[in-house]
Amino acid sequence: YELERRQLGKLYTELSRMTVAPVDGLDAPRASATITETRLALAALARLRTMEAIRCVSLMNQAERIRLSLLTLARLRARMVRHDQGLAPAEIVDQVLTLASRILDSIGKLLASGEAADATAAWAVELQGLAEPLAREAAKETSAFLAAVIASARFQTDALAGQLRAAVD
Repeated sequence: YELERRQLGKLYTELSRMTVAPVDGLDAPRASATITETRLALAALARLRTMEAIRCVSLMNQAERIRLSLLTLARLRARMVRHDQGLAPAEIVDQVLTLASRILDSIGKLLASGEAADATAAWAVELQGLAEPLAREAAKETSAFLAAVIASARFQTDALAGQLRAAVD
């Protein structure tokens, strides 16, 4: 399934790029076209029951979940920076997004060209560790709205870390 694997690599690389790009709430969600292209490229594999086909479909499903988590985190970050006290948690979210971008790029390269990605698993553990500082920021926040936004960002960070670990596995 080399063609399908390369298409998945393209998708993960696109997700990596969208992770660190500025968000404009008026635009269509990023990577929509690449998601559609990849879904079409993998359509025939969904009926097959080989281990490789199942892995490809699973990587596609994780990519869609990852994209939703990234979009949500970007929007939560935008809400944080609107508040004076939201800059510190927004910086943590920036770290989450930067690290997620590196992991996605590594997965994309591995799928597209077979390059080894030794540090990817360690980065996924590091990403999980960034959820705790968000929890501390939410606990000390006096604004109920900002505390809820930060708590949502922590939840999304946990979800993203799990999704990336699944994709790495």
